[in-house]
Amino acid sequence: MGQRGTAERSGGSAERGAGGAAAAGEEAGAVPDVRRRIPRTDALLREPGLRDAADRLGPERVKAAVRQAQQQAREGVLRPEQVTDAALTLLPRTASGLHPVINATGVLLHTNLGRAPLSAAARRAVQEAAGPTDVELDLATGARARRGRTALAALRAPGPACMSASAGRNRSSVSTRSQPGGSSAWRA
Repeated sequence: MGQRGTAERSGGSAERGAGGAAAAGEEAGAVPDVRRRIPRTDALLREPGLRDAADRLGPERVKAAVRQAQQQAREGVLRPEQVTDAALTLLPRTASGLHPVINATGVLLHTNLGRAPLSAAARRAVQEAAGPTDVELDLATGARARRGRTALAALRAPGPACMSASAGRNRSSVSTRSQPGGSSAWRA
């Protein structure tokens, strides 16, 4: 019977070689498994939208959304070409999950709408402080310096009569002390 007889018994044909559908584990005329078209995780994470999301939200959060979208495609809820968009949809806009709103209540500091808006200078200061800074380093000498010395100097600056300042660790209280006979610069 030879090769031809073996192929006929298995339901295939002798003409299909190693690269044929039978070698790939698919029957002739069978519908290919769409799960094979689901993009790989590493390929999805290189997509521009998901790369931007990883920069904004962190790589682990984005990878979890990608895996969830891939699972939905495996279950037939999504088509393979929808995985990228589905992963992006699963992600929040911001890392905190908070959304910008317009305060149209007429109340400047509304309890349910977060904090008072930061000035442009305050936002710049936060941005500058978010990276590597000279927190405990005296740049002139290279020696260790007192933590917070520049912040305390900034607190003393508004009041020329102010001789000392202190700030609470949780930023809930800030006070200054004036020179004898002078007036207090400010107290909060």
